[in-house]
Amino acid sequence: MGLFNARIRYALAAAVDLAMQPGDRPVQSRDISRRQQIPAPYLGQILSALKAAGIVRSVRGAGGGYVLAAPSDRLTVLDVVSAVTEGENLFHCDGESSSAVPGQCVNAVLKGLEEDVQQRVIEGLRSTTIAALAAKKQRGDARLTMRHGI
Repeated sequence: MGLFNARIRYALAAAVDLAMQPGDRPVQSRDISRRQQIPAPYLGQILSALKAAGIVRSVRGAGGGYVLAAPSDRLTVLDVVSAVTEGENLFHCDGESSSAVPGQCVNAVLKGLEEDVQQRVIEGLRSTTIAALAAKKQRGDARLTMRHGI
């Protein structure tokens, strides 16, 4: 069972892809889409959200594309996740809609545990940089699977 939904996985894969490019060379979305196996229309939505959050910027003209807006060692996984979840609670109880009050599960006994786990996950996301993910991917770390098969 994966913790992240497809939107988060795709956003992280795109950010790591950009971080792995030499220098500040712009990358076209079709190249990211092909390398990371992300459907092009969906990637367009994700890149728009990342751009709105100031995580990527677009470069116009011949040879244009997308680049990270800040050094990858200053961008955290939490930055990327926050950009594409738009403030949604990371976790929802089974059967609960996304409009539910965060932390309120059907079984109130689990409320404290849910909040504690969410805080630990958020701290882990905050302490992990995009550069760290890119370095793991470059080393071929099998534990780094943003998408199955990548």
